[in-house]
Amino acid sequence: MADLTVYPYTKETALRAGKIDGEQQSRGMVLPFGDLLIEATALSLGYKVLTGNLRDFRRIPGLTVMQFWYQRPSSENRFFALGSLPTISRDALRSER
Repeated sequence: MADLTVYPYTKETALRAGKIDGEQQSRGMVLPFGDLLIEATALSLGYKVLTGNLRDFRRIPGLTVMQFWYQRPSSENRFFALGSLPTISRDALRSER
């Protein structure tokens, strides 16, 4: 975990999350609060979002979403440990500007 970068929740991120929430609610859509924080943070930092939840994240204009799919290489694909997930570099998630 020493290599994990933690980004602060800033006023800019909070304002962006509120704007996204207002825009989505005006269209009759309510996004989970956690998703709003992820979206606003990614947009503020210029990052893409890597997720298996494309439905909610694709609704956000300007947000680049990459689909994550992991299938355990065995006959029982029901569960997998987080430690077994493939890694992806921060550079791969940074949007081209």
